[in-house]
Amino acid sequence: MGIFDFFKKKSGVDASVEDGDAKVNDKTKKLNGQGDEKGYDDSPELLHDKDVQHGASAGVNETFQEPILEQPTPAVGEKNVVEGITVKDSDSADMDEQEQHADNANEHVVGSGHNVVSSEESPAASEDEQNAYLGNLEHTAIIDQLLRVPREERNDDWVGNFLSHVGTASFACGEPQVIQGPDNFPYFQIFVPEANKPFQCYVLEHMLDDFLLENGFGVALEPKGGEVEWVLSYGDLLHYSVHRTFAIPQDHPFGKASEGDETIQSDEEMLVGAPSEFVLPPLARNVIKSFLQAQGVQDPKVCIIDRAQTGKGQDLVFNIVPWQFESQAHYRAIMQALGWFLPRYYSYIGAEEPAFEGHFASL
Repeated sequence: MGIFDFFKKKSGVDASVEDGDAKVNDKTKKLNGQGDEKGYDDSPELLHDKDVQHGASAGVNETFQEPILEQPTPAVGEKNVVEGITVKDSDSADMDEQEQHADNANEHVVGSGHNVVSSEESPAASEDEQNAYLGNLEHTAIIDQLLRVPREERNDDWVGNFLSHVGTASFACGEPQVIQGPDNFPYFQIFVPEANKPFQCYVLEHMLDDFLLENGFGVALEPKGGEVEWVLSYGDLLHYSVHRTFAIPQDHPFGKASEGDETIQSDEEMLVGAPSEFVLPPLARNVIKSFLQAQGVQDPKVCIIDRAQTGKGQDLVFNIVPWQFESQAHYRAIMQALGWFLPRYYSYIGAEEPAFEGHFASL
């Protein structure tokens, strides 16, 4: 059973163009924040059928000693996003179907990345191989100190410090390792390790390629008693995997936020093509494809449009329209849920397939 099979499934229907204009039903923009300190967002329209139970193999044994550190000055790096459009024919070969993952709680989700286990389990493993997976315990101490700051005192400097160190700090995992959030998405839960006690080390920077991106997981830091210290969506992790920073570029080419529906006129000039792997990497394509198929979209497709000449920037376009679903509310819930899989500054729209005929490519 696939990782998104716990969502309701819907049957799809064909869409068509009316009056020569492309009806863009719901142009969705992500907020320009940097992570989520308040917790998960509820998504009432996307219901789950069962609890999510996945496993992940252990990290590396470490011992966290709690030092007394001064909080460093904020250091959030920024990297420009160069969003290229790779033009290709619409009949390009589809990507392979994403492998189905069993709901067995004992199943390992680590894929072809660094399959690192503890020294007790793998005595033949070299010290260099194990050390390669270790995180930065100084960064762990910084995160620990930051989480002690009351929520009402966590300002922009606090956020900068947190995002600069969370990707490379050493964490312990929870039990179970993967939980289902109130938004129905799966989250790998991590915790600041207890001081002076050995723990299995998990480092976000290494977990990304090991199993997080392949399996469509987000990350929840310190989920306790219905609250969580910080939530990283799949899109946040995807951005970090490409740019090695959680900082959002200020000069990205995607369109600015807008609300409501928009109609793209048939005579509007724009560039249309396929999103490059830099914009939408293969692992993300497979995960989004699996999600949309679980919603009843039989052949999910995507293209990218560039309306920079008219000051509207770029948009990802998915072949999704309201009449594919049983209600407008369910359609909008799916469009909103798509944002969880994308970096939060990406803008995206749903449109009829004939509106961009010859440019849509299967995910």
